[in-house]
Amino acid sequence: MKVGLCEDDVQELTQRIRIHLWIHAIPLFDPSRNIKLTTFLYRCIENKIKEEIRRLHRLRTRKKTAPPKLMDDDELTKRAAPDISLDQRIRELADYITTYPEKFLTDDQSRAFAAVMNAGHNEKLQDIAMKLGYKRNTSFSMMMRRIKDAITDLDIESWDGTVESIIPNPQSKPLKQKSPQRLEIERRLGLGHRQIDIARDLNINHRKIWHIANALREAAKANNRKVPA
Repeated sequence: MKVGLCEDDVQELTQRIRIHLWIHAIPLFDPSRNIKLTTFLYRCIENKIKEEIRRLHRLRTRKKTAPPKLMDDDELTKRAAPDISLDQRIRELADYITTYPEKFLTDDQSRAFAAVMNAGHNEKLQDIAMKLGYKRNTSFSMMMRRIKDAITDLDIESWDGTVESIIPNPQSKPLKQKSPQRLEIERRLGLGHRQIDIARDLNINHRKIWHIANALREAAKANNRKVPA
């Protein structure tokens, strides 16, 4: 499949691949699989380029427009160097987060993040979870997802070397009010009702009850309190 790329297409493709690596590819890297990070990123970039080329081909076929004129050698030599300032910011921010995770994450998230970063090549995520005291692998997976969400929420373009430039102001976001159903579920859990009975009485999925109960346990653990199972 041959797709002609103009200068705008190349810049857009570079930007889309850069965002894809930061948000989707890097958080999925698992050092326990004994694969180098460079090899992992190379495969991700290769697959993303193929995906974007297929997308451009479908788009142009649908619109039935002629492909843009390809740049010759003279035009390529006259092209300005690509802007790599955002790449440099991403690299600097990644190094800063790796060195000082406690400035971006909570204490529990920082411990989990440090454990994963310092894990050996043959060490699996299940082993890391057991070392940190997690009784279920799903709880550790939820913690890793929270870390991913916290990092992806950072404003990379505003990064100037200080934490205050990229961490959003918590007071700028309105507090989310709990629904009456959520309050009723928490009330019944506090009274010691079984999760399966609550799900049946309120006619909702049992998994939703489980997530709420798990959140209450984590909150109680943070406050050194006990909540009925």
